[in-house]
This record gives sequence, C-alpha cells and structure tokens, in this order.
Amino acid sequence: MLSINRTLKYGFFAGFSVGITVAILDSLACFILINCIAVITQIQSAKFIFYGINILLLIFLGWKNVFKKAKNKKMNSDTINSANHNLLKTIFMVVVMYFSNIVLFIFWGTIANTINSYSFFTPGLENSILFSVGVLIGALSLYFVILRGLHSNRHKIKPDLSGHLTKATGYLFFVFALGLLINLIRSYFY
Repeated sequence: MLSINRTLKYGFFAGFSVGITVAILDSLACFILINCIAVITQIQSAKFIFYGINILLLIFLGWKNVFKKAKNKKMNSDTINSANHNLLKTIFMVVVMYFSNIVLFIFWGTIANTINSYSFFTPGLENSILFSVGVLIGALSLYFVILRGLHSNRHKIKPDLSGHLTKATGYLFFVFALGLLINLIRSYFY
C-alpha cells in the first residue's frame, strides 16, 4: 500500500524504492530464517513490542493519508526533489515497519520450515542463497510490473480520484492496525 501511495504521489521511483527495500528485506529474512529458524515469535514480550511498533506506524500512516490535506498539483521538479529528499525517510520507515511486523517473520519462518521439512532442496549455503535471490527477483518483478502499470496510467487518474485512493489507503492502514491490535489482544487473553 505504501508503494502504491508513493507512486501516486511522487512517481514511479518513489514507489519502487519502497518495493526495492521490501524485496531486499524479504530476501534477507528468507535467507536468515532458512538457515536458522527464529524462535522470537514465541516470546510474548517481544511480540508485544513488535506489534506495538507496527500498530503505531500504521496509525501514523493512516492519519497522515486520511487527515492531511491533499494538494492537487502536477508532477514537477519540486515534487520529484521532495520525493528524493524523503527517500531515506521512506526507506527507514519501511525497514522499521518490516522489522516490527511479526507476521512477516512468521510467514518466512513457515516457508523455511516447509522447505526444511519436505527437503525441497538440500540444506546448504549455496541453495539458500539461490532461493533468497529467487525471492528477491520475484518480489522486484512483482513490484515493477504493478507500479509501472500504475505509474504509466497515472495521468488517466483524475486528481479527485487520486485523493480518494490516498484516503482509502489511509483507512486500510487503520484497518490493518486494528487487525494487529485484535491479534495482540487475542494472544494475551485466549
């Protein structure tokens, strides 16, 4: 959602930089968890901290997208420079969100367990590197195709629709934050 939002606001590179960051993090998480299955999800205090950080970041992003006044302006050099200026901030936010989202680690842990349990490939550094590179290439390809299509058709999107899509993205951030909060509460009381 963040990559789509950045693509609509600032252009293809701003959105794709989010996709590149996530693809690299996916590849690293895959590599690390295939080689050593993490047990961090079993620690309740760590789970509480990770969920809490992610909930706060999602609420922040939702608030920013829903309640910040949208400026209907065309892409110009100032907008592109603003996106480039915010690139490091965006990458930092993506890294923090990624590492605070325990569900991603559960996902990659499940993939790693499945690979190891069913012996899809023989354990070893070379095979885990190849699998991780495959994850990187697949994720980058997916982000590239989706965001390139969105960017090339962006001029067809009316400014009002773009603002509505940004607000809808903000509401989705709120929904995901609520879902994480419900999962967090459920894990403590059930």
